[in-house]
Amino acid sequence: MKKYFLIVGILLSIYQTTLYAETLHSDSNSSSKITMIFITQTGCPACERIKEMMQYGKFKEILQKHFKITKLDISEIETLPKNLEQPIGTPTIYFLNTQGKEVIEWMVGGKSEDNFMDTLKEAIEANK
Repeated sequence: MKKYFLIVGILLSIYQTTLYAETLHSDSNSSSKITMIFITQTGCPACERIKEMMQYGKFKEILQKHFKITKLDISEIETLPKNLEQPIGTPTIYFLNTQGKEVIEWMVGGKSEDNFMDTLKEAIEANK
């Protein structure tokens, strides 16, 4: 049984790394979009709050227009995609340009709606 969980864990890790690579190299229609890597974990109240905010109309609109979002559960991956520092807590959100470089400093911890919106706007402005 332990071997089964190990194999599933390895496959999930490979899948998420592949998903990240596909996100960075998607079609040219979204080439100016910022890759937003959202690191979360089960049982994280602040993670759930950010997920809720992402569904609100004002956030959903800006996220769909300017961001490609990849959600990763920290408990299901062994390593992050290259060039990303290990998070010191969750939620952690990285904002990357089309070359995979950070657009702004990564966001750690729960935020108010205003702070989260300000962070998104800062990433958009820095990506111009």
